[in-house]
Amino acid sequence: MQKLYEPLGDAQKHNEGNLDELVEAERPIEQRVAEQVQVQRRIKGTVRSLAKQVGELSETIGASLTDLARDILPELLEKHLGMKVRLSEPEELRLNGEEYPFDLFVRGEIQGCEVLVLCEVKSNVTLSGVKKFLARVEKVQSLAPGKDIRPAFFGYRANRDAREEIVARGASMAFSRGVMIF
Repeated sequence: MQKLYEPLGDAQKHNEGNLDELVEAERPIEQRVAEQVQVQRRIKGTVRSLAKQVGELSETIGASLTDLARDILPELLEKHLGMKVRLSEPEELRLNGEEYPFDLFVRGEIQGCEVLVLCEVKSNVTLSGVKKFLARVEKVQSLAPGKDIRPAFFGYRANRDAREEIVARGASMAFSRGVMIF
């Protein structure tokens, strides 16, 4: 009976030897996985840091572009529409208890009539951005009937679809280089 179990015992010893070899072979893999986890953690931290820096840079560029718009847009409104500008600042409009922030709020008059130009400032004006902004302006216009409220955009560039939508909807677009479409 012992002879019957001998091949089984030999096979078990052989398997245990193979298992030991497998465990030894797995150690470097486990170490590499642990190293990869560390690398991935460092990458995540770096990406978070980069995202924060890009966000800060975007805010800086946005603020600079808004400052540029504050200087250029009133001149273009005076030149092209005959508007006498009294105020050109970022501001929030408060209507019916709701606040509507605008990148640039230009108040003045054209031929003695009060005009308010609400401006969206973006480095790249897109069709989806145009539609979203114009919907917000329409909401404000509906809350202030009888007021002459005009939408405008200011930026470095606008794609063709965005420019066509701006013109079709009766808005205007001023570019940083001093060109205006309406």
